[in-house]
Amino acid sequence: RQMCIRDSFNTRCYALTLHNPDSTVCVAKNEKIIEEATVKLSEKLSKEVKSKENLKLVPEYKLEAVKEDDIADITEVEDAIIKNSDKNIKQGAALYVNGDLKVCAEDENTISKHLEELLNEAQKNTDGKVSFNNNVKVLSGLYPGDLIKDNKEVESCLLYTSD
Repeated sequence: RQMCIRDSFNTRCYALTLHNPDSTVCVAKNEKIIEEATVKLSEKLSKEVKSKENLKLVPEYKLEAVKEDDIADITEVEDAIIKNSDKNIKQGAALYVNGDLKVCAEDENTISKHLEELLNEAQKNTDGKVSFNNNVKVLSGLYPGDLIKDNKEVESCLLYTSD
């Protein structure tokens, strides 16, 4: 259902404004955009966020006259919902070993770089191919902010984990 409507007398555009208690968070063209953004966000939430946080993904919104230039796309609506959540949730990546969370970082590259260094170090001691004995996965998603570690902490955790 299209919500951006031109008023023929005033040439105003009407759309859905998403609100937090203090201000307008963003403007969405219609309910479908908000629903799609909410579904995409749900898919990105890590199991740690789902189990730890009581997150309200569907924001409050109302129909208002807006500037057409202010209308956000799905990605912008997703970002606005997360940024204005009352929970400390951040985009990041996590290392899972045999399904258990070991460490979270700001991005996949931080973890992947350290994993590659571990494999390269092990490769120096053998003529054959080296790999991890366990099921190792790096997954991007939304994680509790207090779990996300900086580069040094990731390195330290991986060194400790690999012993």
